[in-house]
Amino acid sequence: MAKSWSWTWVTNRRVARALIRMSGRREIDSTYTALRPGEKLTEDLVSRAEDATPTKNSLVICAKVLPMDPSQLPESEVPDHSTAMS
Repeated sequence: MAKSWSWTWVTNRRVARALIRMSGRREIDSTYTALRPGEKLTEDLVSRAEDATPTKNSLVICAKVLPMDPSQLPESEVPDHSTAMS
């Protein structure tokens, strides 16, 4: 069964309301807009260097990712998120 635009909108609205509720804030306005030029409804999560294999579920793919050579990783360690962002 193909998903309709209204189904996606209702799902997004539920997610937005849940996130607002979990934030503990009450005075948050939300505005529903259309897709803007250049915006995407989907995200590509598999690179060209990876093999994507379909699964029984048409909405799910399996990606075979090649292991990364540890020598390619940066030498410095980042102890926490705030340090990484500075």
